[in-house]
Amino acid sequence: MLWTISGKIVFIPVEIKNREWTAKVLLANYFLSKGYSVFLGMLWNMDAYTKGARHSCYVAKSLYRSSEKLFRELRGHDNYVIAWDEEGLIYDTDEHYVPQQLYKETLLQCDTIVAWGDRHKKTIDSFIGNAVPVLSLGNPRIDLLNRSMAEKIYAEESAYIQEKYGSGYILVNSNFVLVLREDYDYLEAISSMNGETAESTAAANEYIRFQQALYPRFLAAIQRLSKEFPDKKIILRPHPQERVEEWQRRIAGCTNVFIEKAFSVSPWLLHAACVVHSGCTTGMEAVIMGKNAISYQPPLPMGYMDTVPDSVSQIARDEESLLSLVRRCLAGEDVAGADAQKKQLIAYYVSADGNKSCCERIAAAVDSHLSSGSCTFPYSFSAHLRDSLRRSSQQDFNVEFAHVTMDECRRDLERIKKALGFSYSCRFVRLEDNEFLLLNKDTKLSRQVEKLEKLRRALRKKKHVQP
Repeated sequence: MLWTISGKIVFIPVEIKNREWTAKVLLANYFLSKGYSVFLGMLWNMDAYTKGARHSCYVAKSLYRSSEKLFRELRGHDNYVIAWDEEGLIYDTDEHYVPQQLYKETLLQCDTIVAWGDRHKKTIDSFIGNAVPVLSLGNPRIDLLNRSMAEKIYAEESAYIQEKYGSGYILVNSNFVLVLREDYDYLEAISSMNGETAESTAAANEYIRFQQALYPRFLAAIQRLSKEFPDKKIILRPHPQERVEEWQRRIAGCTNVFIEKAFSVSPWLLHAACVVHSGCTTGMEAVIMGKNAISYQPPLPMGYMDTVPDSVSQIARDEESLLSLVRRCLAGEDVAGADAQKKQLIAYYVSADGNKSCCERIAAAVDSHLSSGSCTFPYSFSAHLRDSLRRSSQQDFNVEFAHVTMDECRRDLERIKKALGFSYSCRFVRLEDNEFLLLNKDTKLSRQVEKLEKLRRALRKKKHVQP
């Protein structure tokens, strides 16, 4: 069976559930409130639905070389491409960032590029000139760092965390995929995204050496924190691509250290006394939420890059200074210091509007360019019903994308809708594993028998080739 929907349509793909899902559901709410139907789900399966789209919008989350072909095809069918770089918040210098994360031809295939803030916009403008509009609108993830918003949206997660761990714990964020995953080829990953150059290879090798030097010292610091604060719970959040089992093996014996991958970082930040990191995005996110952030930087042979999270955090150069800062945080002291200089720095990196959220501004930017479109795609209710029953008992969660059930998608959408006070109506359609269509009531729906459609195409083709 072929379905065709007509109206305002937007595609919102998700790559890493643990990091992006809630923010993308938040963005979907703003589009639904404007009368859009939303395709929401796993990045890798969504291409099958974009092929039949015309005059719709595609919200991309990276600007790698590998996306250039997709963007070109989308625009070739008169679709609107708005894109940002999910990794564009905490880079150190343009020289390191641009070769690894941006590809000029990909950027030139966008209708609009969204920058995290003025600093990011400046970097992109310098790279491509004025060829594509670059708007400093922030990112949906920033909206979830508004404490009042986070408390409403993450009420269930917050209740789980408080029941299990209470409040005032030490939150430690890890980012050592290159050390902890022997099967992860970083050089291959970099080259597959933007192509292999001498500069990108050199930067990647430098970063590998840096992680290999830092990791044993970071691990020793966790073990020391566990020993010095035996009555305090320490929550260790691995990077989404790190394996929990590997961390469990390495911190065996630290009975007050708990490894948690559940949820995004925002609900964990709500109840933390402080965040310990080393150049990690979470350090920046913690400060935006008004939490203490400590960047651990023990002496290394190659020194440290000047990262954004480090610039807004307190720096601990050795274990003793780390223990001292954590002790002050546990006592309720503000060690990070919300001074005017830090606030000005955050404002430069992160675009914010006191009256409108990032999601609201992104949706408005799209809506100013789009009217009605259409999308035709195959759908078999019976096949997907059988698939739903097969997957209903599986509970995999927070690997890279992981599984999203229909009930989970509906629950997340509805609770955010309630938190925002929206009143739109939509119908939930599960297309396949991890792919959903949120069908707005204003969207027109028609169905065609696939065999009949194939016959029509065959007749048109035959007519076209006749002399």
